[in-house]
Formats: sequence, C-alpha cells, structure tokens
Amino acid sequence: ISTAMSCSLILIVLDVMKPILQKRKIEYELEGFGIRLNKKPPEILFKKREKGGLALSVAPGCQLKDCDEETVAQVLKEYRIGSAQVRICCDASIDDIIDVIE
Repeated sequence: ISTAMSCSLILIVLDVMKPILQKRKIEYELEGFGIRLNKKPPEILFKKREKGGLALSVAPGCQLKDCDEETVAQVLKEYRIGSAQVRICCDASIDDIIDVIE
C-alpha cells in the first residue's frame, strides 16, 4: 500500500476467469487507504502557518458539498491545526479536504 500511495499510476491485473467482484474488492481496499482511483486530485490549496488563524475561502462559482465552513474549521481543529490558509477552487466534499490535509 505504501508503494501505491507514492506512485502516479496503478495497474491492476486480474484473472479473466474470476468474477468482476475481485476488482471491486481491490478498489474498495484502496479507497479505504485514501487512494482514489480514476479521480483527479481536488484543487484545494492548503498551507499551514505559524500564526494568524484560519483563512478559509471558496472560489466564486464553487461550493462545498454536504458541509459548510464551520465543518471545515472543526475538521482542522481535530487535526490540531489552528492557523492555516485553505483555498477551495472546486466543488469539494469534506473527504476531499481531509485527503489534502493528510
């Protein structure tokens, strides 16, 4: 898994005699480790700062899916991040934001 997290291409070779369920299991396991297959990385700028508090901004025309700015601030507090700059330039969910933080 650690090798898969650092590479830019993952090639999955399957046996044609086995059901497609095997592919779904592999995708599910990789998704559990934070490896998103067939998805572009979210356009989120995250910079940790020494001081200055949280600066959260969402680009015009973009929105947060299933969350709001308070939820993002709570997630940053859970990761013990008190000062950071977060700029969201896409339609992002809370999972996308967590992936960028990690």
